Amino acid sequence: MERKTIILNKNILKLDISTSSYKLLTILILYSDKEGRCYPSLRMIEQKYHFSHTTIIRSIKELENKNVIRVYKRTKGSGKIDSNEYFINKEYLAESIKSEKKLELFDYDWLNDTGEFYD
Repeated sequence: MERKTIILNKNILKLDISTSSYKLLTILILYSDKEGRCYPSLRMIEQKYHFSHTTIIRSIKELENKNVIRVYKRTKGSGKIDSNEYFINKEYLAESIKSEKKLELFDYDWLNDTGEFYD
């Protein structure tokens, strides 16, 4: 089942954050559950979304400093760090929907948008 996330949150737009931090926040929201928890790996973000490691770290720190996210280190049984667990402040969570629901906003069917332009 395809999942689409729509970000229409005035609180996010009011944040004074860099473009890379905004993009990282939208990625974290995309992977988050309804409680705002997610744990995408830095490597996955680097590869799939073309971020440099340095940019990710800088953006994470910026979002933490603005109290948008909290970050916890996840460890394996051996104590070795596995990945980060991110908690997004609920004030910044977006509406997340599954594709069998119909969402019409501003008289536009967002769920059936293919991203193509029509004549």
